[in-house]
Amino acid sequence: MFELQQQIITKDDDKAPVVHLRLALLACENHPPYGPPRHTAQLFLELLHQVALLDNLHSYDIIIHVYNVIAEEYPTDWSEYQGFIVPGSFAAAYDTDPWILALRKQLQTHIVANERPTLAVCFGHQIMAHSFFPDGQASKMPYARAGRYEVTNVPEDSCLGTNSFSQFFSHGDCVEKLPKTAAAWGCSDPHIPVQIAAYYGPSSSTPYCISFQAHPEYATEDTLGTLQGCMDAMKERKALSTEEYDQQLQDAHATHTAVKAANLQVMRRVVQTLGWFPTTQETAGPGQQIAS
Repeated sequence: MFELQQQIITKDDDKAPVVHLRLALLACENHPPYGPPRHTAQLFLELLHQVALLDNLHSYDIIIHVYNVIAEEYPTDWSEYQGFIVPGSFAAAYDTDPWILALRKQLQTHIVANERPTLAVCFGHQIMAHSFFPDGQASKMPYARAGRYEVTNVPEDSCLGTNSFSQFFSHGDCVEKLPKTAAAWGCSDPHIPVQIAAYYGPSSSTPYCISFQAHPEYATEDTLGTLQGCMDAMKERKALSTEEYDQQLQDAHATHTAVKAANLQVMRRVVQTLGWFPTTQETAGPGQQIAS
């Protein structure tokens, strides 16, 4: 385990209340371009940093402890964290590698059973669903895709504040089925029924886990280096044709500014719903620690 930390001082008031946020990231990829774990964690720390900059009422002190679950590293005390991040990987959630089976069990034991606030992305989105197997299931897609795609049909009662927005994707698997305790919050392809999922406890109207098939963390990189690196790998494996690669990469750079702005607004609402960031000066989410 290692630690990353970021302090963000609001531009309007250097004496603003400080939000102390302590998260655990369950790193699932050792190899570039998405790995190693330090790179993965840095992507999410930068995402949270840029979301925090949208808040002029608070300063932030964000700590992420990074556990390499491929080496079966896990927290000894899950209750010391206010939330968890389950990121992407080139692995498949339905594979039977020992670390994948262990991760599915850990998610059910520690995240689901205790309704711990969690953000899951791509592989994380898939393995969260597949940890409920057979009630939830991830599967291989008939084709891979990467680049910018529109997420549509977001329900009005979601926390996202919009019914459609663009995100950056790179994946060859998808969530085929959700358990009854989860709801689909958006679609961008008729062959991929679940682009965003929200998981609920038995008696709660607020989700404890929100998962994305897309990679909101891609958009915060100025160069889109991780997205392009993953697209390079997919083209090398012939999962993307040269024509698809060229078209999607050109489109990603052309739309980057707009996609980034939309994703930051959506993620702001996500982290507020999960209780990681406060919604106003007077209130904070569950478990949120604010110091004067």
